[in-house]
Amino acid sequence: MRPTIRSGVGSAVRMPTIVNAHREQALARSMAAEAPVWFFGEGPDNALTFERDAYLGWLMRTGHWARLASALWRYAGLKLGEREQRQQSSSAPPASSEFPNWLRPEFIARTGLRERMHAFYAPPPHGHPWHPRAIGSFGTPVWQSLLGNLEADRERGLDWRHPYLDLRVLQFLLSVPPVPWARRKLVLREAMRGRLPAEVLERRKTPLAANALHQALSGVDLPLIASAALEPWLDPGRLPRRPHAADLEPLIAVHALDHWLS
Repeated sequence: MRPTIRSGVGSAVRMPTIVNAHREQALARSMAAEAPVWFFGEGPDNALTFERDAYLGWLMRTGHWARLASALWRYAGLKLGEREQRQQSSSAPPASSEFPNWLRPEFIARTGLRERMHAFYAPPPHGHPWHPRAIGSFGTPVWQSLLGNLEADRERGLDWRHPYLDLRVLQFLLSVPPVPWARRKLVLREAMRGRLPAEVLERRKTPLAANALHQALSGVDLPLIASAALEPWLDPGRLPRRPHAADLEPLIAVHALDHWLS
């Protein structure tokens, strides 16, 4: 019997299936050849959102003065105990805006895109009193899309498990006071103390050093847009031929749509 493999693969590693279907299918078949069951690591980032102001404000409004004092004391201790310094980048990242400059302003205004985006990321107006963003993040349609794409891997012999989305685990994580336990996932670090090396427990959460897709396309010019059907909502002349890594995935989606329309 083949072993079960645990995985910390996040949604950022798996690009949208509609854009990268062949790679996703090949990856799923390769993983299924190693083991039929893999664990997916989504959940703690949402459940352990560090909502300092919401939590402390709720303690003040409800008169939980002892808990407020304890939370402030432990939070101050964490801040003083952190000796890591922020890494200074040698080169400034490219300037970013709310929307890419190749989207036409009239398209943004006509579709109410700015308001829709703000509504998507804003916590529910009548949400949880001290965990609004964490609780609200589990009510978005993103989960249906993510889990639906993963479910399709069963056809390739790969079965995903979601331990952090177990309702019992979520109930516990969402009941943990954000201050101090959600700061840098302190609750997980403390739970693993003595079980994981200190270098792992004290390491800051760090993204991948490089975008693999950007490296693969390094030095390659993206093709010109062929379909005139896209022009009402984007300016083809503003689409970068050699984009920065942070801009690559939305541009790949544009080119995938252009290929489909053509």
